[in-house]
Amino acid sequence: MKNILFHFILLLFLNTTLFAANFSSYPPALHAPITKLLSFPKANQLLHNVEKKRGKIKVQLKSFSFSTQNAMWNPKGRSIILHPQRKRHEGEVIRLILFELHNAKNQDKFHKVDMLANRGRIDRESYIRAIEYIEYENVMETVALINEGIRQGYYPQNAYWKVHADFEKHYALQKQAGHSQFIGQTYDKITATFGA
Repeated sequence: MKNILFHFILLLFLNTTLFAANFSSYPPALHAPITKLLSFPKANQLLHNVEKKRGKIKVQLKSFSFSTQNAMWNPKGRSIILHPQRKRHEGEVIRLILFELHNAKNQDKFHKVDMLANRGRIDRESYIRAIEYIEYENVMETVALINEGIRQGYYPQNAYWKVHADFEKHYALQKQAGHSQFIGQTYDKITATFGA
């Protein structure tokens, strides 16, 4: 019995310390939601895996020009940026950071599509659709993680994210919100810069 108890305590210790990841920095105002976000072992392991691959990630409150976007992943600065002028409850902060963390995890997928545009192998509409599909997959992974975190009592109910399970409906909403136009502008910059 003592042997089983010892192994259980050892496993519990390893589970909480082995993947005790944290962001390299974040604003003090986000301490409570980030602490709650990372208290869920699966989210903590996600951050650990992403940072292990390419380096530490920071979270920033910083303005950016795209007005319909609440948050963004900046691969060059390895930062998740939340727009500071929007008031958010704890659940929304958790949701936004987890989603952008999934974007960070799948950075290679975005890069492959960028390279297709760079080489002139993809047109503007196909580029937008491909990027939106990667983000849709990230949305679905984020929703699954959040739902599990809510069920297990790690996350508040207001972290719940209602999304369309159908990609075409999701894509139509992104077009309507102006997100797809922003992606189109990225395509324009890539093709202008590299002469595709």
